[in-house]
Amino acid sequence: MLYRTSLLTRIKKDSTRLDNNIGISKSIAANINLAVIVVSAKEPPLHPKFIDRYLMILQNSNIPAVICLNKCDLKTEEEDRILDIYRAINIPLVETSAYNKQGIENLKKYLKGKQAIFIGNSGVGKSSLINAIMNDDEIKTSFVSNKSKRGRHTTTTSKYYIWDDNSSIIDTPGIRSLDVSSFKPKEIQDYFSELDDWRGKCKYDDCLHYSEPFDSCVVKQGVVIGLININRYESYLRIVGDLLGQENYEKVFNEVLEEIGKKKLNRNTNKKN
Repeated sequence: MLYRTSLLTRIKKDSTRLDNNIGISKSIAANINLAVIVVSAKEPPLHPKFIDRYLMILQNSNIPAVICLNKCDLKTEEEDRILDIYRAINIPLVETSAYNKQGIENLKKYLKGKQAIFIGNSGVGKSSLINAIMNDDEIKTSFVSNKSKRGRHTTTTSKYYIWDDNSSIIDTPGIRSLDVSSFKPKEIQDYFSELDDWRGKCKYDDCLHYSEPFDSCVVKQGVVIGLININRYESYLRIVGDLLGQENYEKVFNEVLEEIGKKKLNRNTNKKN
């Protein structure tokens, strides 16, 4: 008997002609010991908020993660700036180009001896990367819609590939949205490691670092002075807002931006004086 050591699931949020089980938890894969979050530098563009949700879900499932930036030959300073966020919190990162085979050997080092799963949006190049790893051009690959810049679904079901001894890859359909409704709002900070040093330091023990007053929340203050990455904090707000059923995360975020503006203004005023 094989025991499950990990299980990755998603909540079905859309229906098809053959399957109308909306809201039902759907298993993606079990017994995974590595997840590769595949993103692309361009077409579709790099969305860190999507990465943040995947990291949270994978951590909750006890699955180690690697971020793979595909199409790295199209990378600009902006993409590098985004990737620095994850380097700072010690998430392994590999850059590849399935088109010119760049970085493939480096990616194989992470995959060797693992049952890995490739996850990410449609069009980022998951199947193209598997082609490059297996030296096989038979896996059907997709292209990006010129109108929406979003990938079209080519892999419609999860597929299993063995590419070396004790080394396999599961290729999953592109997922455009990630459901986090099984989490409690208070739990979300547990999945943002940069908040660990601030735990228990807010005025209120049950502080969500969300709608609480600025003066009572040390996390908001940490964002303003630059000790907590503002983009990661925005991701955190989005997720908590979703769970609370509130649309006002932007209002909370803008309040923090205003505090940052005040701080910059005071700093410039002090320099002039």
